[in-house]
Amino acid sequence: MVRRSIVIALYGALNTLIFGKLFAWLSAKMRSLCFKSFSVKLMFRRMSLISPELLPANGLRSWVLDQLRREGEPLRWAITSIDRSPETSRAVLEVEAVLIHS
Repeated sequence: MVRRSIVIALYGALNTLIFGKLFAWLSAKMRSLCFKSFSVKLMFRRMSLISPELLPANGLRSWVLDQLRREGEPLRWAITSIDRSPETSRAVLEVEAVLIHS
């Protein structure tokens, strides 16, 4: 927002000072800066992740984020269920996430 207001203020100052072709060129450049649209692609993912053996509880968050970053940049995510295997120390985590895809 600050960048846009600075650009608009500069645009107004240039409007009163510069005429002719130079003004037309500069005003077109300023408008392209002000009104440039940014597109972001969001993806919803539901994943089943199998945790490594002996993963401590305090390492779970960073491990899940590492797994999600393979698909995109996590915007929001949640562990919706955890199923522990009685035979091993592994767990199956159900994760839902909204990812920013670039």
